[in-house]
Amino acid sequence: MRGALRECNCVGLEITEHNPAADPDGRTARLILDLLDAASVPDSGTLRRWEADFGAKNYAPLSVVLHEGHGYWVTDVEGRRYLDLMSAYSATSFGHAHPRLVAALAGQASRLAVTSRACANDRLPLLL
Repeated sequence: MRGALRECNCVGLEITEHNPAADPDGRTARLILDLLDAASVPDSGTLRRWEADFGAKNYAPLSVVLHEGHGYWVTDVEGRRYLDLMSAYSATSFGHAHPRLVAALAGQASRLAVTSRACANDRLPLLL
């Protein structure tokens, strides 16, 4: 199903009916969104082309397109797993998707995301 909507022989995907009243916990809605996400995701070649065409040219990245990470393991868009040894970067120093960090990030983002340095906020002084 991955990338099916990006194939030239796929002309559409029809979801015939969704009744929110019959889906009070939202499981069917989440399944539909996951299906659409999987069907419309670009393949690694397209992602690399977009990054090459539109991204900053600061250095040449490795020839892998990462999708997610848990702990010190990362998975690429084709489902291959790698041990992430790029520990010089702060995100991997703590591991990917660490529950305490995710909770802290979600808590902060739900309160105040990013502010311009033109304005003061009550978080930055605590980190200085």
